[in-house]
Formats: sequence, structure tokens, C-alpha cells
Amino acid sequence: FVIGGASAGKTRLMDFISREKVKQYYLGDQAQATWLIRVDLNRHHANEDWNFYELLISSLMLGCNQYKPGVEIFEQLVDLDRQVLESRDFLRALRLFELAVHMLCKNLGINICFLLDEFDEMYSNMSKELFAQLRGVRDANKYHVCYGLFLRNLPERLRPPSENESFYELVSQRMIGLGPYNYDDAIQVLQQMEVRREFSLTAQWRNAFVQASGAHPGL
Repeated sequence: FVIGGASAGKTRLMDFISREKVKQYYLGDQAQATWLIRVDLNRHHANEDWNFYELLISSLMLGCNQYKPGVEIFEQLVDLDRQVLESRDFLRALRLFELAVHMLCKNLGINICFLLDEFDEMYSNMSKELFAQLRGVRDANKYHVCYGLFLRNLPERLRPPSENESFYELVSQRMIGLGPYNYDDAIQVLQQMEVRREFSLTAQWRNAFVQASGAHPGL
């Protein structure tokens, strides 16, 4: 899990690691077979558990635009998503999600990492059964499925680990904390802002901004 305060750069990090050149650098031969699937929890209907699995399938569909596995795979995912939306049944949504993952991982040899963005509220409130099911999907596709949580607070502060122990142990020893940028990265971010705003700063002003903000990306 990745943890950082508001505007600490979590989304920027997510966008960065999804670039093909970055994937290639870190994953080597596995880069082409690895899908990093961003799941934006702002799209989740909080009162409907079945909608969580529909969101995961929908996110896999969007991933097809980036990874281009072929029209047939995309159409199969569209059909699974349609069935979930029509049935609005929790157990059916779970089984169809399992089928989608099995199709990609076991049939096509794809590795999937679900990047769960804005996950704090969901982590606090989702049922124990959902956590257990996510763990079950991972165990059924071991070495092919993993989860990346993007949070503002520590998981153990969002809910007691005893409530979702099997899932918690997957992430508890794998924390990435986002602090301030180093000087060079902070300067680069400022220069990107200058281009977007069409307003050039002098080197003296750039340095002043970095020093005043402590290189915190939000500030």
C-alpha cells in the first residue's frame, strides 16, 4: 500500500508507474504481460456491494484501451459487465468477476495488479466478506493477481486488522510512504506547471518556491 496525505502525489505516482517505459525498466520481460489496472473508488456506489465487482470488471474493460489484448477479449469483458449490471446480484457479480480474472490470468497468462485509488473510505466500511473474497481471488490466481492500495491513513487506523486479517497480512509489511519530493523532482514539477500555465519563473523563484513549500507537491 502507498500512503500519503492529500495532494502528496499519489495519483502522479500511479500515472508514472503505469508508463510503458517505467514498467519495462522494473519488470523487464514481464512488462508486456502485466496490467496495472487503476480502480477509482470515486466511481463506486457505496451502498451496493455488487457494484464493487462491477467497478473492477469495468476497470479491466478500460485497461483494454491501454493494453489492447484484442477485440474478442474486450467484448467478453463488456458482456460480463452487462450481465452484472442487469442482474444487480452480489453473488453473480462475484462469480463473473472471478471468471474475468480467470480468463485473463489463466487463459492468457496476464498478471493483474489492481491499483485501488481513494480507498480509505472503502477500506473502513467494506464488509469482511469482500476482503475475504479479494484474498480468495488472489489465492486462486497466485503470482498473477495482486493489489495496490492508495491511502491517506494507515490501514490499521482505518479499521482493526482482526476484522480483515487474511487481506491485511497481504499488505501490512509492504508500505510505501510518500514524503516531500527531492530537489530535482520538485524543480521538474514546477517547470511542468510553468508550461501548463504559460508562465516562466526564474531559477531564483523556483528555488524560493521549493524552499517555502518544503518540496511538498500539494503546496
